Amino acid sequence: MIKDWGKEVGLKTDNLGTHTLRKTWGYQARRKGITIEQISEKLGHRSTIVTKRYIGINQDEINKIEDQIYL
Repeated sequence: MIKDWGKEVGLKTDNLGTHTLRKTWGYQARRKGITIEQISEKLGHRSTIVTKRYIGINQDEINKIEDQIYL
């Protein structure tokens, strides 16, 4: 079903599946300000490090955030 939905909206569906939806949920939750700890708990990860890697938070993103905040 997920691949069919993807095709309907013009997405490449080779790697589209339930796991894609799970990762997208985590990524979107982070963008809306949900804490990494809460996302990690929801996804059942053992640590926030796993969650950060899972949803694509890397050192470049952290550096950009630090550049935006001047204390």
